[in-house]
Amino acid sequence: REKRKVREQCENIRRNSTASRRVGQRQNGEVVEAVTLFEVVSMGKQAMQSVVVDWVEAYKQDRNVALLDLINFFIQCSGCQGMVTAEMFQSLYKKDVMQKMTETFDKETGLQYKKFMAYPWILTVTWPVDMDNEDYPLIRTGPYWKKFKANFCEFIAVLVQQCQCSILYDNYLMDTIISLLTGLADSMVRAFRHTSTLAAMKLLTAVVSVHLNLDVNKHNAQRLYEVEKKRISGKRTSYRLDQLERKRKEVREVSCIGDL
Repeated sequence: REKRKVREQCENIRRNSTASRRVGQRQNGEVVEAVTLFEVVSMGKQAMQSVVVDWVEAYKQDRNVALLDLINFFIQCSGCQGMVTAEMFQSLYKKDVMQKMTETFDKETGLQYKKFMAYPWILTVTWPVDMDNEDYPLIRTGPYWKKFKANFCEFIAVLVQQCQCSILYDNYLMDTIISLLTGLADSMVRAFRHTSTLAAMKLLTAVVSVHLNLDVNKHNAQRLYEVEKKRISGKRTSYRLDQLERKRKEVREVSCIGDL
């Protein structure tokens, strides 16, 4: 039942996204609506912040549907117009899982497919065998695709920044994304390898930036607390000191979660 449910969610991602993500941009005098994360990134930075906020809210409502939306985003950014299906990981034995991991050509259908783990799912990406290794978004030339590459990197940074105070540390979001990018990086298809490697680098850079900011905030909170504590030494505890103490505890808690 769980496997069927996840597949239905995957197949309905585009329909669900259409209902919740309506971003318009004028092209040749007409308003063009973006209904997928890939289309939003293609349009530019203007709508990116609001779309990421919407995605985070969608994740809080149903993280599986939101994550499948994000998975499709990375697949599309690799230039793959194929189909992604997902089944919930159920086996407790690693060797059983590894036996399912494969990337091969199906002579009967003429399709190439890759099956790999993106915990908690086993994903299967299917695409036409003539998918061109030399033609995918990140290496296409011209101002439009140069801008797309910059937007792709910006999207990952904005996503991490928007998640830093909530779902970034839920032991689910990052585990799934890292697992996905690792699986794509192991592909025989250059487009998957290139796109996932760049995404992983930008993801790591953004996460490191978040942790550095946490360290700075932690240091500043501690310093302000010590200064205020010395200032009122021998006097009654001030409201200001109580505020700084609460702030210091909040920053410390977030920092401890991030270290995990």
